[in-house]
Amino acid sequence: MDNMTIGLFVLSGAILILAGVLYKLHQQRVQVREQVARERAEREKNEQSRKLKKQQNEIGENLFKILSKAASQNLLVNMLPEGRKGRGVGMIEIERIQDNGGSYNIFVSIPDPSCLTLGGLRKAGYALMQISINMEKDCIYIFKGPYGPSADYKVKDIYLVCEKLGFWIESFKLYQECPDFAEVFQVVK
Repeated sequence: MDNMTIGLFVLSGAILILAGVLYKLHQQRVQVREQVARERAEREKNEQSRKLKKQQNEIGENLFKILSKAASQNLLVNMLPEGRKGRGVGMIEIERIQDNGGSYNIFVSIPDPSCLTLGGLRKAGYALMQISINMEKDCIYIFKGPYGPSADYKVKDIYLVCEKLGFWIESFKLYQECPDFAEVFQVVK
Protein backbone atom coordinates (compact mmCIF):
# COMPACT_ATOMS: atom_id res chain seq x y z
CA MET A 1 0.00 0.00 0.00
CA ASP A 2 1.26 3.37 -0.80
CA ASN A 3 1.21 6.40 1.48
CA MET A 4 -1.80 7.87 -0.29
CA THR A 5 -3.96 4.81 0.36
CA ILE A 6 -2.86 4.65 3.99
CA GLY A 7 -3.67 8.37 4.35
CA LEU A 8 -7.12 7.80 2.86
CA PHE A 9 -7.77 4.93 5.28
CA VAL A 10 -6.66 7.06 8.23
CA LEU A 11 -8.74 10.00 6.97
CA SER A 12 -11.84 7.85 6.42
CA GLY A 13 -11.37 6.30 9.90
CA ALA A 14 -11.11 9.78 11.42
CA ILE A 15 -14.24 10.85 9.53
CA LEU A 16 -16.11 7.78 10.85
CA ILE A 17 -14.96 8.49 14.39
CA LEU A 18 -15.98 12.15 14.04
CA ALA A 19 -19.38 11.08 12.59
CA GLY A 20 -19.89 8.73 15.54
CA VAL A 21 -19.04 11.47 18.03
CA LEU A 22 -21.37 13.93 16.26
CA TYR A 23 -24.14 11.33 16.21
CA LYS A 24 -23.71 10.71 19.98
CA LEU A 25 -23.81 14.46 20.65
CA HIS A 26 -26.94 14.76 18.52
CA GLN A 27 -28.62 11.88 20.43
CA GLN A 28 -27.71 13.45 23.78
CA ARG A 29 -29.14 16.77 22.62
CA VAL A 30 -32.39 15.08 21.52
CA GLN A 31 -32.63 13.30 24.88
CA VAL A 32 -32.08 16.57 26.76
CA ARG A 33 -34.82 18.28 24.69
CA GLU A 34 -37.21 15.41 25.34
CA GLN A 35 -36.41 15.51 29.08
CA VAL A 36 -36.97 19.28 29.18
CA ALA A 37 -40.30 18.85 27.35
CA ARG A 38 -41.40 16.11 29.79
CA GLU A 39 -40.44 18.24 32.79
CA ARG A 40 -42.29 21.26 31.36
CA ALA A 41 -45.41 19.15 30.74
CA GLU A 42 -45.18 17.75 34.29
CA ARG A 43 -44.83 21.27 35.76
CA GLU A 44 -47.86 22.47 33.77
CA LYS A 45 -49.87 19.45 34.89
CA ASN A 46 -48.88 20.02 38.53
CA GLU A 47 -49.73 23.72 38.25
CA GLN A 48 -53.16 22.90 36.78
CA SER A 49 -53.75 20.32 39.51
CA ARG A 50 -52.72 22.84 42.18
CA LYS A 51 -55.14 25.43 40.75
CA LEU A 52 -57.99 22.89 40.70
CA LYS A 53 -57.20 21.83 44.27
CA LYS A 54 -57.22 25.47 45.41
CA GLN A 55 -60.53 26.10 43.66
CA GLN A 56 -61.94 22.86 45.13
CA ASN A 57 -60.94 23.95 48.65
CA GLU A 58 -62.51 27.39 48.16
CA ILE A 59 -65.79 25.85 46.97
CA GLY A 60 -65.69 23.30 49.81
CA GLU A 61 -65.03 25.96 52.45
CA ASN A 62 -67.89 28.12 51.16
CA LEU A 63 -70.26 25.15 51.13
CA PHE A 64 -69.07 24.18 54.62
CA LYS A 65 -69.92 27.67 55.90
CA ILE A 66 -73.36 27.64 54.25
CA LEU A 67 -74.17 24.21 55.69
CA SER A 68 -72.87 25.14 59.13
CA LYS A 69 -75.12 28.21 59.12
CA ALA A 70 -78.12 26.14 58.00
CA ALA A 71 -77.41 23.55 60.71
CA SER A 72 -77.20 26.23 63.39
CA GLN A 73 -80.60 27.59 62.34
CA ASN A 74 -82.28 24.18 62.61
CA LEU A 75 -83.40 24.13 66.24
CA LEU A 76 -86.08 21.46 65.72
CA VAL A 77 -83.87 18.67 64.40
CA ASN A 78 -84.00 16.58 67.56
CA MET A 79 -87.52 17.44 68.79
CA LEU A 80 -89.95 14.61 69.37
CA PRO A 81 -93.53 15.02 68.03
CA GLU A 82 -94.76 15.79 71.55
CA GLY A 83 -92.45 18.81 71.69
CA ARG A 84 -89.60 17.63 73.91
CA LYS A 85 -86.01 17.05 72.90
CA GLY A 86 -84.84 13.52 72.08
CA ARG A 87 -82.72 12.22 74.95
CA GLY A 88 -78.98 12.35 74.26
CA VAL A 89 -79.48 13.42 70.66
CA GLY A 90 -77.46 16.46 69.64
CA MET A 91 -77.87 19.09 66.97
CA ILE A 92 -76.73 18.68 63.35
CA GLU A 93 -72.96 18.76 63.05
CA ILE A 94 -70.98 19.57 59.91
CA GLU A 95 -67.45 18.18 59.57
CA ARG A 96 -64.95 18.13 56.72
CA ILE A 97 -61.87 16.45 55.32
CA GLN A 98 -60.14 18.76 52.87
CA ASP A 99 -58.16 16.19 50.91
CA ASN A 100 -59.73 12.77 51.02
CA GLY A 101 -58.63 10.77 48.00
CA GLY A 102 -58.50 13.92 45.88
CA SER A 103 -61.93 15.14 47.01
CA TYR A 104 -63.12 17.73 49.50
CA ASN A 105 -65.61 15.90 51.74
CA ILE A 106 -68.26 17.32 54.03
CA PHE A 107 -70.09 15.10 56.50
CA VAL A 108 -73.49 15.99 57.97
CA SER A 109 -74.49 14.05 61.07
CA ILE A 110 -76.39 14.10 64.33
CA PRO A 111 -74.41 12.86 67.34
CA ASP A 112 -76.09 10.33 69.63
CA PRO A 113 -73.95 8.37 72.11
CA SER A 114 -76.55 5.59 72.29
CA CYS A 115 -76.42 5.00 68.53
CA LEU A 116 -74.43 1.99 67.34
CA THR A 117 -73.32 3.54 64.05
CA LEU A 118 -70.67 6.10 63.32
CA GLY A 119 -72.34 9.42 62.57
CA GLY A 120 -69.68 11.84 61.47
CA LEU A 121 -65.96 11.40 61.73
CA ARG A 122 -65.37 10.32 65.31
CA LYS A 123 -68.70 10.00 67.10
CA ALA A 124 -71.61 7.62 67.39
CA GLY A 125 -74.70 9.03 65.78
CA TYR A 126 -76.79 9.32 62.66
CA ALA A 127 -74.95 9.91 59.39
CA LEU A 128 -77.25 12.15 57.36
CA MET A 129 -75.16 12.78 54.26
CA GLN A 130 -71.73 13.03 52.70
CA ILE A 131 -70.89 15.63 50.07
CA SER A 132 -67.79 15.09 47.92
CA ILE A 133 -66.42 17.81 45.66
CA ASN A 134 -63.91 16.72 43.03
CA MET A 135 -62.79 19.40 40.56
CA GLU A 136 -60.72 17.01 38.44
CA LYS A 137 -63.86 14.94 37.76
CA ASP A 138 -66.05 18.09 37.63
CA CYS A 139 -68.42 16.47 40.10
CA ILE A 140 -70.31 17.16 43.30
CA TYR A 141 -71.56 13.88 44.71
CA ILE A 142 -74.20 13.88 47.47
CA PHE A 143 -74.94 10.67 49.32
CA LYS A 144 -77.83 10.48 51.79
CA GLY A 145 -76.85 8.28 54.70
CA PRO A 146 -77.04 5.64 55.73
CA TYR A 147 -78.30 3.81 52.61
CA GLY A 148 -78.92 6.41 49.92
CA PRO A 149 -80.17 7.65 47.55
CA SER A 150 -77.45 9.79 45.98
CA ALA A 151 -77.29 12.66 43.54
CA ASP A 152 -74.57 13.92 41.17
CA TYR A 153 -74.11 17.50 40.03
CA LYS A 154 -71.59 19.33 37.88
CA VAL A 155 -69.39 21.82 39.74
CA LYS A 156 -70.95 24.66 37.74
CA ASP A 157 -74.23 23.90 39.58
CA ILE A 158 -72.69 24.74 42.98
CA TYR A 159 -75.19 27.55 43.70
CA LEU A 160 -78.13 25.21 43.12
CA VAL A 161 -76.46 22.56 45.31
CA CYS A 162 -75.84 25.11 48.09
CA GLU A 163 -79.45 26.24 47.97
CA LYS A 164 -80.86 22.71 48.06
CA LEU A 165 -78.49 21.46 50.75
CA GLY A 166 -79.06 24.54 52.90
CA PHE A 167 -82.84 24.11 52.62
CA TRP A 168 -82.73 20.39 53.40
CA ILE A 169 -80.41 20.75 56.41
CA GLU A 170 -82.29 23.73 57.78
CA SER A 171 -85.64 21.90 57.61
CA PHE A 172 -84.52 18.33 58.50
CA LYS A 173 -86.16 16.76 61.56
CA LEU A 174 -85.03 13.42 62.92
CA TYR A 175 -88.33 12.44 64.56
CA GLN A 176 -90.91 14.38 62.54
CA GLU A 177 -92.05 14.87 58.96
CA CYS A 178 -89.51 16.79 56.86
CA PRO A 179 -88.70 17.36 53.18
CA ASP A 180 -87.85 14.16 51.34
CA PHE A 181 -84.25 14.04 50.11
CA ALA A 182 -85.23 12.43 46.79
CA GLU A 183 -87.81 15.14 46.11
CA VAL A 184 -85.50 18.03 47.02
CA PHE A 185 -82.67 16.68 44.87
CA GLN A 186 -84.91 15.20 42.14
CA VAL A 187 -83.42 11.73 42.57
CA VAL A 188 -85.05 8.86 40.71
CA LYS A 189 -85.68 6.11 43.25
